[in-house]
Formats: sequence, structure tokens, C-alpha cells
Amino acid sequence: DFHVVLIDDGSTDGTAEMVAALLPGRLTILTGTGDWWWGGSLHQGIEWLKKAGIDEASMILFINDDLTIAPDYLERSVRVMRDRPRSFVLSRFRTTDDGEPEETGTVVDLKRFHFSVSGDPTKINCLATQGLFAWWSSVREVGGFHPKLLPHYLSDYEYTMRAHRKGFVCETSPDLIIDLNRESTGFHKIEDKSFLPFLRKFFSLKSPANPIYFTTFAFLVLPTTSVVPIVLRIWRDATRTVLRAFVGSIRA
Repeated sequence: DFHVVLIDDGSTDGTAEMVAALLPGRLTILTGTGDWWWGGSLHQGIEWLKKAGIDEASMILFINDDLTIAPDYLERSVRVMRDRPRSFVLSRFRTTDDGEPEETGTVVDLKRFHFSVSGDPTKINCLATQGLFAWWSSVREVGGFHPKLLPHYLSDYEYTMRAHRKGFVCETSPDLIIDLNRESTGFHKIEDKSFLPFLRKFFSLKSPANPIYFTTFAFLVLPTTSVVPIVLRIWRDATRTVLRAFVGSIRA
């Protein structure tokens, strides 16, 4: 008993056609031109759900297309979510050699603007959207994403931190496991020796370290009194990174 809303933001590899062949009658495809990115795509999905008038008791799953799930993944999620009326529950992922699931809940220290993996489940105040479950009533209360301000990276962090501020529980579940491919997207490590290619990637939407969007994120999640010193730190660190790349390109 599920329906897939596939947000196809300008792909050219036949993904939409492949999914349509696999899920006839269980699929809605929203087609973009390539400028929605992740935050924008999820926002489009939420807007479609609003117009569709789905039941408040429906369960929502936000999930990437490059993850692998078990055949009973959705069945397990129903059991996990049954007693969690005001929770956002993130699947745990496996990338380790021994196949053990890793904890994916995040703790954000707002005073230091520091992100760390939670060692205490009760301290989680931030989640990704790689297999994230919530009830539709909860999603409606939190609202949509900010596709213009945070089109890609950090959009999910801002969203779940907003949910946490509204009183929702952020947690993970060992009963919900996904296999994650870290290498599929994004400039997580920029290895260009030439300065201009480095600069283009560093300030790209595909860069998790892009200081422009970290600045926007800071304004959205931090108390007003903390914003200025944190933003100055963001750009100090970014300047150091750019200067190191410039010096390295000269030496190369």
C-alpha cells in the first residue's frame, strides 16, 4: 500500500521510464529541468502532496534514488512508526566492511556551530533525508523546504532542525537499514591542481563546503546574537582554503 512520487529533475538516463515500467499505477512523476536540486525537489514533492489531499495519517518517506533497501523495508517502517506520532525517523546506513549499521543522527552545537555524530540518541537535533520517515501531519506542520536559499546541501539539516525546534523528536532506528553509496554525487574532495577549476567546484552547488550556502544556513538556524561571529568564521575558513589552493596551484 504505497505510492511513489518520483521527482525527475532533468535526468537524461531513462530513470523515469524505467521506474514507470516497474510501478504502473503506483507512480507520479514530477518533471523538472535540472534547477530544483535536492531541496527544491523535496519541496516540489511536498507541494504535490498538499494538492493531492492525502490523508493526515499517511506516512511519508524521503529517500534518494542511489540507496539500496531490503524487500521488507516499508513493512518494517510501518512497525517502527506506529508508536511515534511526532517523530522524524532516519534509517541507519551501512558503508562499513563488516556490514554493521552506522549511526546517522547528528548533534549540532549551535554555540560552536559544530556538527558531530550523536553518541546519545536523546541529543539528536538534526537528520539527513536519506531514508527519512514522518507522518504527513508532521510534515505539514513543519512546512516546506527553502529551494532558493538552500537548493541542495544543508537543506535537509535546516528542515529537520526546524522540526526539532517545533517539538518533534529526531531519531534513528536499527530496524531501518539502507546501503549507501557515498561516491555517487557531489564534490566531497576536490583534487584539481589548477586554481580556477578548484574555485568553480568549491563554490558549486555540488560542494558541501560552499561558504555561500553555509552562510544562508547559519542565518536560518542560529539565534540572531550568534550569526555574525559564525558567518565571519565561515568566510575566514573559506578564505584560507582558497588561498591554500592558490598557493598549491602555483607550486604545481
